[in-house]
Amino acid sequence: MNRFGNYKKSIVIALLFAMVIGFVSQGQPKSASATQTGYVTAQTGLRIRKAPGTDGVGCEPLVYTSGEKVGQEILLENMQEVKVLDSVRLASGEEWYYISVKLYGKTYKGYSLALYISTTITPTPTETPEPTPTEEPKPTEAPEPTEAPTPTEEPKPTEEPKPTEAPKPTETPEPTEAGTAKQVKKFPGKVTATVLTLRKGAGTTKQQITTLSKGTDVTVTGAKIIKVDGKKQRWYKVKTKIDKKNRTGYVLSDYVALNLTDKTTAKSRLKKLTVYKKADTKSGKLKTAKGKAIKPGKAKTLTILEETTVNNEKWFKIRFKYGSKKKTGYVKAINVELVSTAQKTVKP
Repeated sequence: MNRFGNYKKSIVIALLFAMVIGFVSQGQPKSASATQTGYVTAQTGLRIRKAPGTDGVGCEPLVYTSGEKVGQEILLENMQEVKVLDSVRLASGEEWYYISVKLYGKTYKGYSLALYISTTITPTPTETPEPTPTEEPKPTEAPEPTEAPTPTEEPKPTEEPKPTEAPKPTETPEPTEAGTAKQVKKFPGKVTATVLTLRKGAGTTKQQITTLSKGTDVTVTGAKIIKVDGKKQRWYKVKTKIDKKNRTGYVLSDYVALNLTDKTTAKSRLKKLTVYKKADTKSGKLKTAKGKAIKPGKAKTLTILEETTVNNEKWFKIRFKYGSKKKTGYVKAINVELVSTAQKTVKP
């Protein structure tokens, strides 16, 4: 009887042991075979954090640990490719992606807000034909020695050699964009992004011509507004010089800072333009002493004093005449159209 009792105990223990093993194996994390490729959609730098969230303990941004940017915050650029390894949803409802990205030969892993990473965008394969076969025929630009007059473009502070615009027939292949780009006078500016793509048309689906580095001088000659996911984007048509050759194409205006003067003017694209006290819609609208909102119309000339970017949106600080007084305020840059700017000329 005693042996039988011990036998029963052994069976029970074995069954319990088997159940525990099964339970433990079920709780093991499954292999992360669901890794996805994502692309950053934020217009300005997207941070990677040590933990999901922005103000909790341990949510500090990641910094570079090697390379020329050691100690600086990692800021991902628009359309930069990342690997989405996992996702976490906070109690607030915010979803965060656990991502991996390789920068300067080192792989960094951390959390970024899922709102600014798309796993559905496919980078236009039209850009892969960027073995630049299209650029090769551009030896046809070799006859741009006909643009030899462009050395006169070098003293372009004097912008007098505007006749050098004559060779612009070489830009006639762009009538394909005719009617889409608003022709404005020349506006000098500089690239502010680390790397900015110059494209044949407005939009990230257009074919890439080349890339421009931070600080590259460009001349804005036109603009086009398109809609992406229901949001308006302004693309500048620009002209620049690369390896002593003229290049013309489109860049996202968010990454070009204009060289403004007190003669840089613009006009409203809207029938009534809302002006704010600061570069923030929460700052309140500009109003008269009687509390009436001041909204300049399309015919009103606006002088652009400065530009600034707040929450991924570009704003212009403007001055304009209202009655007998001059008013100053801020407007969303997307709602105004550049008109003219002062051109400095030097007499011989």
